[in-house]
Amino acid sequence: MKGVKYSMKKITIPEVAMGDAEVDIIKWHVKEGDKIKKGDVLVEIESEKASVGVEAEYDGVITKILAKDGEVTSIGQVIAEMEES
Repeated sequence: MKGVKYSMKKITIPEVAMGDAEVDIIKWHVKEGDKIKKGDVLVEIESEKASVGVEAEYDGVITKILAKDGEVTSIGQVIAEMEES
C-alpha cells in the first residue's frame, strides 16, 4: 500500500527463568500469513522451571516460522519473523 511502511522484526525466545538456557516449543498459536496484534500469544514455550506464552510485541503479519512444535531452542534464538505494520 502506498504510504505504509513495513518493518521486518524477529521473534526471539525470551529468558523464561533465571539460569535456563533452553526451552521447548510446546505449541504455536499462529501460522505463516496470520495477522497479529500486539499482546497476542504467538507460541507456548516451556523450560525446566516455567511455562509461558510468548506475546507479540507489534501489530503485523507472521512471515516465517523457523522453529517447529517440539523443538528445543536456546534463549535468544530467532524462532519466527514478522512484518510490522
